[in-house]
Amino acid sequence: MTQILDQTADTVLYNARVITMDPALPRATAIAVRDGRFVGVGDEAGLRPLVGPRTERLNLGGRAVVPGLIDTHNHLSSTGLGMLHVSLEGVRRIGDIVGRIAERVRATPPGEWIVTAQVGEPAISHLLAERRYPTRADLDPVSPDHPVCIQAPHVLIVNSAALRRVGVDRGTPDPPGGQLGRDERGELTGLFYEPPAMALVRQHLPPVTHADRVAGLRLACQAYNRVGLTSVCEHGASLEAVAAYQDLWARGELTVRSYVHVALDPTQSLAELDAFMAHLAFTGGPGFGDDWLRVAGLKLFIDGGVGIGTALMREPYRTASGECSHGVQIIPTDRLLEILRLANKHRLRVAQHDSGGRAIDLVLDCYARVDAEVPIADRRFVLVHCQFPSEANIAAIKRLGAVVVTQTVFLYSMGVGYVKYLGRELADQAIPLRRWLDAGVPVALGSDAPVNPYEPLLGLWHAVTRQDKQTGEVIGPDQRITAAEALQGYTVNGAYITFDERRKGVIAPGRLADLVVLGDDPLTCPTEAIRNLPVELTMVGGRIVHAAPGLGG
Repeated sequence: MTQILDQTADTVLYNARVITMDPALPRATAIAVRDGRFVGVGDEAGLRPLVGPRTERLNLGGRAVVPGLIDTHNHLSSTGLGMLHVSLEGVRRIGDIVGRIAERVRATPPGEWIVTAQVGEPAISHLLAERRYPTRADLDPVSPDHPVCIQAPHVLIVNSAALRRVGVDRGTPDPPGGQLGRDERGELTGLFYEPPAMALVRQHLPPVTHADRVAGLRLACQAYNRVGLTSVCEHGASLEAVAAYQDLWARGELTVRSYVHVALDPTQSLAELDAFMAHLAFTGGPGFGDDWLRVAGLKLFIDGGVGIGTALMREPYRTASGECSHGVQIIPTDRLLEILRLANKHRLRVAQHDSGGRAIDLVLDCYARVDAEVPIADRRFVLVHCQFPSEANIAAIKRLGAVVVTQTVFLYSMGVGYVKYLGRELADQAIPLRRWLDAGVPVALGSDAPVNPYEPLLGLWHAVTRQDKQTGEVIGPDQRITAAEALQGYTVNGAYITFDERRKGVIAPGRLADLVVLGDDPLTCPTEAIRNLPVELTMVGGRIVHAAPGLGG
């Protein structure tokens, strides 16, 4: 039955195949929008009372419509900054990287830094023909007089000129929670693993200006709209990045709804942490802001990633360097407990990166301990990645009211690496979507861009197939989910993660008018076609922010 509110519409989209994600009306053929919200959903005849003399009518020609797509683990601000730096997109071998660096060196005065866009670890290791990270030995020949830094979330790679600039040599010890890459002779390779080690380099990099951050966000929003993204949850933004978001929001140019967790420095004293959280206390609960920009709570890093051997696992595993390791615990357990207690004191939400099984164990143990003191269920604490949960972990997540945001696209970028490092049995258990959904755990999907590609249709397709990019091999076939379940992970569940289940995630009267028009129906088209479906139109808050020629553009 057609659902309408008694308002004349600004826009009516008709002749469509609408997947509403609303159980009360799962399918429709027409939608009416007014003042940034849906006011009618049904068929063209049923919505005719909402059509006035100024209503724009948009014939979609039988195209499919889905709710606006939500990426619940994204670094929009980092993606944007990367668009201003040396791009490593599409590199296939170390020689390609060296060539991009050499090109920038020729245009840069000697002594100035060459810094790349942030790139995911798989793109500079597993997806390269050499199956290894570049080192300073690769970079030095083309950059003897320029310090170089290749940026990735869990590793920085620098050349010899950069080592001299930052004052690090073979005698420099590994900082707690971090690691300096060394070869078999103990010489530095130029790799700095995890934030404590990366900080040795970051403090010397050229400062990023506010104007840079705003310009990057603007570019990233446009790129995200083109692929159907209407909302993101950014994890670990700096206060400077939050200021850039606020600036773009004030200009009315923020076209991706953004829910932002602020980065926390766990090395600060308890007094400093308490003061920092006291200043952020206004972001408690669901967060502070409006439907376009909300700031909410804290982001922590407990461990690293499987691909670089820093995910904290229950048993030793082989790392990319060929060694055996349990991984790295970045924040000591006692300090994590202190942070969680302070967050509880200030009613702040906490999200933390916890990839490995041991990291999940200790996080949930700490959750339980602070929950016994002050209940946390109303804040939906977030386990980010959560790749290797046990059955006990899944039960604890439900009991504590926590939520999971995860990304199967890691198995697309480096699935064969999981098998190589962890063995087939454990690799097949990674990111168990089927187990989570069957247990009733709220799980939302995302990309972790710029670590992985930000295209949501790629993520949707991969949740259904779990195929490795290089070989097509299926990793964990029994953990595949249906296209309808994957779409829920990018819509309904994505909205729940950010306390927006009454605002967005479905196409229904009264909800925010965020939608995506696709070239075909992702629930009925051939599975292989999902990732390449044309994104014909993206609407956010009733405003068309992307349109193919001839379709609202």
